[in-house]
Amino acid sequence: MIRAPAARILIVGLIALTAACGGQGNAGNPTARSQPRLPSLLGEADGSNELDVRPRWERVRAFSGRGDEVTPPFLIANGAIQWRARWRCDKGRLVVRVLPRAASGQALVNHACDRSGEAFAVERGRLRLSVEANGPWNAIIQQEVDTPLVEPPLREMGPSAKLQSEGRFFGVDEEGKGRALVYELPGGRLAVRLEDFWVTPNVDLELWTSTLAHPETSRQIFNSAHRRVQFLKATAGSHNYVLPRELAAGRVLSLAIWCRFTHEIYAAASLAP
Repeated sequence: MIRAPAARILIVGLIALTAACGGQGNAGNPTARSQPRLPSLLGEADGSNELDVRPRWERVRAFSGRGDEVTPPFLIANGAIQWRARWRCDKGRLVVRVLPRAASGQALVNHACDRSGEAFAVERGRLRLSVEANGPWNAIIQQEVDTPLVEPPLREMGPSAKLQSEGRFFGVDEEGKGRALVYELPGGRLAVRLEDFWVTPNVDLELWTSTLAHPETSRQIFNSAHRRVQFLKATAGSHNYVLPRELAAGRVLSLAIWCRFTHEIYAAASLAP
């Protein structure tokens, strides 16, 4: 089923409202779950202890061509909230339909070129795209999920890697938990790995380094020497972050999760050798 713009706006609005207040599935019948699924940011109705995770977009496949074609299959997880195709075409007209075809028969994309855009849908399972084009085109498929992001460690973080320091996250103004490890990579650059990590979900969360050895409050961390690394890749899971080249180990005594939306430190981790 192709997502109507109004439905998309409603779901995005609900996600944003909830945040501000604060594995792939098996291939099967792609129309078995053809309704939008709201993310579980409010917790489980059955009272389970499953932790909330902020929805995120992850790449599924990328396709390109110079005319009509049917793409190879791609798999949208049964638990995905929705998916999108971010497309571009150079000339003529681009018409893209999802296979198996939606009951409505509505095209996912039907636009004159030269232009780019994105289109949303909620079919799940093993899908293909039927493309009608008069010239070059490309499409990147992404799915929105609210599951932990689990990245493998960087190759340089193997058993022989130099572990500079480590610590565990604790809540400051919100809740956080998990392990933080700081490695020295070949060439001297530092990288952080978060393992079994979770922080209270919200939008615009950033990873910071700090010179404060034992942070206790947002004010302490904000007023000490600190450095923004990047936005968090996800609010749960295990992921890697390469630190800015000029950061030396002696300047990374703690890590903090900063929320730009609320101007608070959500969680922090004191680091020790």
